[in-house]
Amino acid sequence: MKVWAGACTILAMLLTLPALAQEPAPMPGKVHLLDSAPNFAEILVHQWSGGIPQDAIDAEHSMDHYGRLVETQPAQATSLADAIALAVQNNTNLQIQRLGPLTAQAQVLRARGAFDAVVFGHVTRDRQTTPATSPLTSTSAVASTTLQPLFTQNFYFDAGIKKTFISGGQLSLAYTSNRLLTNPSIANLLVPKYTSTLGLSLNQPLLRDFGWKYSLLLVQVAENIEQAAYHQYEASIATLISQVERAYWAFVLAIEQIHVQEQGLASARELLRQNEGKYNVGALPRTSVLEAQAEVARREANLIQVRNLRDNARDTLRALINSPEAPSGALVMIEPQDRPTITPYRIDLQQSLETALQQRPELLAARLRPRLQALRLRRYYDYYLQLAGDLDGERARLAELVTNHETYFFRELEQIDALFDLALPDLKAAAATPGMLRLLCAGCASGEEAYTLGLCARQRFAGIAGSTLTIDAFDVDASRVAMARQAIYGPGAFRVTPGELRGRYFTPRGGDRWELKPAYRTGLRFYWGNIVALGTFAPAVPYDAVFCRNVLIYFSEPALHLAAEHFAEVLRPGGLLLLGACESLIGLSSRFETVRLGSSIVYRRIGK
Repeated sequence: MKVWAGACTILAMLLTLPALAQEPAPMPGKVHLLDSAPNFAEILVHQWSGGIPQDAIDAEHSMDHYGRLVETQPAQATSLADAIALAVQNNTNLQIQRLGPLTAQAQVLRARGAFDAVVFGHVTRDRQTTPATSPLTSTSAVASTTLQPLFTQNFYFDAGIKKTFISGGQLSLAYTSNRLLTNPSIANLLVPKYTSTLGLSLNQPLLRDFGWKYSLLLVQVAENIEQAAYHQYEASIATLISQVERAYWAFVLAIEQIHVQEQGLASARELLRQNEGKYNVGALPRTSVLEAQAEVARREANLIQVRNLRDNARDTLRALINSPEAPSGALVMIEPQDRPTITPYRIDLQQSLETALQQRPELLAARLRPRLQALRLRRYYDYYLQLAGDLDGERARLAELVTNHETYFFRELEQIDALFDLALPDLKAAAATPGMLRLLCAGCASGEEAYTLGLCARQRFAGIAGSTLTIDAFDVDASRVAMARQAIYGPGAFRVTPGELRGRYFTPRGGDRWELKPAYRTGLRFYWGNIVALGTFAPAVPYDAVFCRNVLIYFSEPALHLAAEHFAEVLRPGGLLLLGACESLIGLSSRFETVRLGSSIVYRRIGK
């Protein structure tokens, strides 16, 4: 009976503990996290209850959401940024979308829960009474010819723990105890009878469902669904921001239209007054007065329409923001504070086309498809597995296939001119090595940009006098590094190079090929390197300036953070980082500050 009492005590604790540890109910409007401890007692009660929950019934009959667009005074002056912030905080649809990632996260936890350790236990008790049919089975303690009935009372208890591994196997440790109580007989003299067992077992499938690939399949599916939910939530935020921006500027436009119509109405009334005066003195016919009156009526009708458009635009914006005003509960009145401004923006058509072509995934797939055919692989996932193991140096071949090779001499000279004309004195004064300027060209492709730096430096020899200029350049594509060392180029590399400069610095090699003269290659060093691998280009002496133009636009956000940190590591304090026109480090690293060099924006390494 001690075993039975202990088991009952454990069972009672398991049933009452969740009720004792119940947390307070979440406040209305708050998101209830799905990973909190469940209340098993409450769940047991509610799963047998039917009907619609009372809170749903109350929400259906509530009148709180009616009349929220009533106009209140005074209106609040709100900027576009404030309107977007209020919408992200209060928009109902976004609050619904916010639950998607939480639900997906719970599905991931549920899928991973299949590999959690499980503690189990069972308790059974039964009693059976059977009439005796033979003296052998009757009680031996009673000296009587009357056969006594045979009773059997069995108490069974087991407990243990089991764990599923990602290999598909299951390890189980179990303890069983059995107590058999019956009336003694000739066939059963040992009363009561105890049997205990402690077992350890390991079951591992060797054929079906073997291996981590199959065991983690549901987890991978749940994680993919979680990623999709996060992207869907991000898309909902972007959509809401776009809707708020359009509604905000539509509101501003409606207000401006009112001003235009009011000025037109004032002009029409002035014309009517003048026509009436001229009509009274006989200078105009009656029709001129009637025409002026019709124009005034038309202007008044237009003013009524644009005021209605303004009210509709305001209500649309208020509904998107969905910010209640205490204590009435009506949506807050909005008065736009911002006014549209026009900022000139220079569009580089060539750069835009290059970026668009590089960002199209079908072009990347087209580049990789011949390689998959050469390797006799059917799926891109198989190629990914081969890259993960870097079998036969496949990553180097991948770099040749996917990297952008677009470059040419004297490209985007504004930054180079700004470096040598405006920043050179400060760079020389604070150089990492006195009397030496060290530049790095990261992602140099076939070397055109690095050689352009050297040529531009020679053109400004007077400014560099007293200092030795060294230029290091690297690229992830080894074949392009080899081309840079050869310094032989075709016509595409000279698309913006004047013929005079090409004749001065290059020697013709036939077949419309030109080789850079050896005298202009001194001080330049080319080698293989990877921007996201610090060890491949970390120098013994920091650089004074780093060029990495039109490279980071192809990086993912984690790779951008990593690249920014690596650039900060190889630059001396005060050193400059020069990026392409479409690239930015804003929000990626706190180790740089933006500075203006002429018309160019560059980044200066912070620190001492």
